[in-house]
Amino acid sequence: AAFPINEGQLQPEIRSPYHGDFILTPDLTISPDGKYLLNGYGHMFSSETMRHMGKLDRHFSSIAIDTNYGELYTANSSNLITAYNYPTLESFAQMTSYGNIEKMFYDSNSDELIALTKVNFGKSNYSLTGIEKIYFDTE
Repeated sequence: AAFPINEGQLQPEIRSPYHGDFILTPDLTISPDGKYLLNGYGHMFSSETMRHMGKLDRHFSSIAIDTNYGELYTANSSNLITAYNYPTLESFAQMTSYGNIEKMFYDSNSDELIALTKVNFGKSNYSLTGIEKIYFDTE
């Protein structure tokens, strides 16, 4: 079910119109443009109608979306980043980071994908949190 907000006020409940079972996680992400809800199993729903709009080819623990250039990036606590077209959800590339990705953000002002990663140096048993930046040539 969804509860729309209009001028700061909760509106009456909208029951989800989809039929079928979708594996869900308690972690939800709202796209920066507010059009979609995505959950960790990769299911995407319309934020307006709660209709199922599609599914990524793998689940994720971190997601970042660039609505300006139509790209979505996911990672699943590893050093592999998968890039998808947004909003069609077609995968088109993979990248790697130095550490296992804990959280990702997309900075549209500088066209950077920023990842907080867990990194071990040498034979150390202690992980450190690193900040990795992936720059995109947007010209």
